[in-house]
Amino acid sequence: MFPLKQRIIAGYKHGQWTFYGVRHKGNDYRAYYTTLYAPFDGRIISLPEDTGGGYWIQFKDNQGRIHHFAHMSSRMPIGAYDQGEPIGITGNSGKFTSGAHLHYHIRINGVVTDPETIYKGGTMNPVEKKQMWETMADNRDAVKALRGDVSKNLKLIGRREGNIEKQVTSIQKAIVRLEKAKGVSVTQFTEAEVGFIKGLFNLLKGLIGK
Repeated sequence: MFPLKQRIIAGYKHGQWTFYGVRHKGNDYRAYYTTLYAPFDGRIISLPEDTGGGYWIQFKDNQGRIHHFAHMSSRMPIGAYDQGEPIGITGNSGKFTSGAHLHYHIRINGVVTDPETIYKGGTMNPVEKKQMWETMADNRDAVKALRGDVSKNLKLIGRREGNIEKQVTSIQKAIVRLEKAKGVSVTQFTEAEVGFIKGLFNLLKGLIGK
C-alpha cells in the first residue's frame, strides 16, 4: 500500500533537475502534516537527521527494500511495524523545502529508485496481490449468485403468471356456468356482486399485464 492516503506528486520528480543543479532522488508528494503509514510489513531501522532533509525515517520492508522519508515532523521509534500502521507525521523539517510535503525514495540493492515503480502493479507486494485476487473472487461469486437469483425469480414469476392465468380462466368459466345454471346474465347480479367480480377480474388481468 502507498504510505499516504493520497498519492499526488507536487514538487520534484525522480531524476528531475533541481534548483541546486543536481538530479532529484525520488519524488515529492503532497502531504501537509498528515499520517505516514508503513507501506509494507517491516522495520524502522534508522531515524537520521540532516540539514537538507530534516528528520528522516528509514524503513526496511520484508523484501529488503529501504524506504527513505524526509521532512518529517514526528516519527515513531525504531522497531517492527505491520503494513498500514502509522510510523510518523509528515512536515516541513530541513532546509531543502518550500512547504510541508513528503520526500520519498527507495533503495533497492543500494540503487536509488523511483517509488512509483513499485506501486503501479509491476512489483505488487504479496499482501496487495492477495487482496486483489480475493476481491476478484468475491466479485465473481457475487455475480454468479446474482445470476442464480435472477434465474430463480424469473421462474417464480413465470409460474405465478401461469397460476394467475389459470385463475382468470376459472373465473370466466365459473361465470358462464353460473349464467347457464340460473339463466341469468352477469348484469342481473346485484351491484355489489358485479363490482366484486369485475374488480377481481381486472386485478388479475393487471397482474399478468393483460
